[in-house]
Amino acid sequence: MVFECEGLAVEVYCDFIPSHPHEFVNLIFEVISSSKILWGVSSGDLYDFELHWKTISTRQSTLTDSERAATISTGAVILLNRLFYDMISKAPHVQAKWNEIFGNPALRTFDKEMILTAALISCGLGANAWIWAYENLTPVLVKFRGKRCLGLVPDLVFKWDSQCEFFLVASDSFFVDKAFVLLARHSGREPIPLYTRCLFPYDIVFEEQ
Repeated sequence: MVFECEGLAVEVYCDFIPSHPHEFVNLIFEVISSSKILWGVSSGDLYDFELHWKTISTRQSTLTDSERAATISTGAVILLNRLFYDMISKAPHVQAKWNEIFGNPALRTFDKEMILTAALISCGLGANAWIWAYENLTPVLVKFRGKRCLGLVPDLVFKWDSQCEFFLVASDSFFVDKAFVLLARHSGREPIPLYTRCLFPYDIVFEEQ
């Protein structure tokens, strides 16, 4: 049996990390603010990840490439954990503070690792899936109904011979009244539609249109 899914077309970007510190901080703040439930239970996960890979980083010579990337990402996790703590503690002028912090070029070397970690939390996997995600998934920016969200798309989707289209399809509610699933549809000439389910936050409230 073959199904043709009816969904809402969305804009999806692979190359989206802002170069300007102010725009980068705005994106991270927006991602966290939109997905408060999943981020609200992430602090222990971030702390455990940081502690685990700090310890393992002392044996660099025996690490795989993915494990070495994970040890490097501890810098990103530390920054993300501190930023998140500042947000939930409602520290004064918190966004201006982080604009200044990310104005330091040395800290922008963790951008990709920070975005991957933020996407893992937003999609409900958590930082402990970091190595698997690093090897198999690509973080993407999804724009939908005035909000910017982070999703995760299997790497194989971007290796298809032809382009793909992305859709959000309504799913069963979990944390919110109406959740969505992100689907990639192969736009080739196959006789049946080919879909790949991607990862997408399931706790974001979108305005009805």
